[in-house]
Amino acid sequence: MRFTNLTLISPHGLPFDNDSDERSARMIPFRGRYCRNYHRLVPTRSWINVVYGIVATIQRKDKYVAVMHQGNIAYDYLILTCGLQYQRPRFEEEIEELKKGEFVDRETPWNCITINDDVEAAACIQKLQDLTDNFQHERRIIFYGHNINLYCALQGLFEIGLKGSWVTAIQPPLEACMFHDSAFYNDCEVYLEVMKSLTRNKVDVLVGWELMGWYLKDAPEGKMIEAVDIQYKGKIKTIDCDALINFNERIINRKIFMAICKAGLVFDGLLVIDPDLRTNDKWIFAGGSMTKYCKKFHAENWEHSYFNSLEIGERVSRTNLETPDYYER
Repeated sequence: MRFTNLTLISPHGLPFDNDSDERSARMIPFRGRYCRNYHRLVPTRSWINVVYGIVATIQRKDKYVAVMHQGNIAYDYLILTCGLQYQRPRFEEEIEELKKGEFVDRETPWNCITINDDVEAAACIQKLQDLTDNFQHERRIIFYGHNINLYCALQGLFEIGLKGSWVTAIQPPLEACMFHDSAFYNDCEVYLEVMKSLTRNKVDVLVGWELMGWYLKDAPEGKMIEAVDIQYKGKIKTIDCDALINFNERIINRKIFMAICKAGLVFDGLLVIDPDLRTNDKWIFAGGSMTKYCKKFHAENWEHSYFNSLEIGERVSRTNLETPDYYER
């Protein structure tokens, strides 16, 4: 069975839809069943309408969503699979504001880079090429985080000309009950081999340091980071920075978070769903890393963050088809 009336709302559209450059694809871990070349051969556009944008408002009563710069789009069923994204780092002052319920939009410096998909990977490559004159002139590039996504992006950049001696890889302090090899599914051999590879490439690795803040300057492109402060056991160190690539923490996009809260959907750290992947609105389903089961059905081992998007998508489609309301409409 195939759905024939689907609308995808996404800021970057379908994955690898317009990208003919394999360099950006090599910077992202492969998760799924079909490779990017196969995706280009499938006529996905023939049964999916793509709207480029971000949902700003969810009107549950009238059953439509307002998309920024695009207008209103009506729905019979709405499926929220926004996930969590890498965003600009949050420092102590901003975290305190969030605890008080204050939401202040802060400008992201031009050279603060995040990579969540192939489009952002391509933008990262372009920015680094501009900064380094196509990787000819040395610049101080900082990678902040400790996960597979970071090391895939780093390897992809090495392959297109980034020098390891230009890179500082900062591993933040570990969370409770976590180990350095947890990023590699607790495989210490893989972790050690990755660290050896970084050493061979002359990458400066700082373990256990926390990013505390940055110093900005004005530039033609906008605000630019010129240095960052990092801390380790009370010791603060300032290092020069021409580009900061953040892989430390995935959080929900603030715009979709505000849309969810204003719509009255139950949000308790994550969007709450029942075993049928429904929210507290029977016409709205959700899945993926931004969701969690209600407390009565909660089990940490079965959180959606432990499954890939393909498995979640199949589960959502089956659940939707098995819903009696689907056939009553």
